[in-house]
Amino acid sequence: MDAMFSLIGTPIAIETELLSGGAGTCPDAQDAFDFLSEKFTDGEIVAVTFRTGSEAVRYGLILRPRYGGQKLSSWLGTVELTTEDWRQYWDALLRFEALAFVCASDEEGVALTDCDLTLTSFPWDERQMLAGALRTGEGVTGWVIKERTTTRTVL
Repeated sequence: MDAMFSLIGTPIAIETELLSGGAGTCPDAQDAFDFLSEKFTDGEIVAVTFRTGSEAVRYGLILRPRYGGQKLSSWLGTVELTTEDWRQYWDALLRFEALAFVCASDEEGVALTDCDLTLTSFPWDERQMLAGALRTGEGVTGWVIKERTTTRTVL
């Protein structure tokens, strides 16, 4: 959530999807971080959509592991931009040591599973992938980054 809030700022509305199948809203966007952390930890919330007032960010989304039957056992965050200038958001995300991977893509995002999270299986060449970054190993802070035309390792 730290990474999400750093990109979107304070949301104007927060919509939640509950484990029970219902929907809800967060009582106060200003206090959302603590509220949502507790509800995610308790397993009450499985997805959160953050609506923004930003012209550059349409929404942010966080999904719990294995949401909707997905084969991804880690938390997944998505930010939909309405600007072509994605690089500043990309650079900001790469500074978060807790993230295991980062993707920037055209149109729809890249669907990932646990099997995709190795250097040899990551979907580097997916049509919609603008850039991908994957940690180089367990507990390692460096990234392997591949953009449509380049590959580099950042330590």
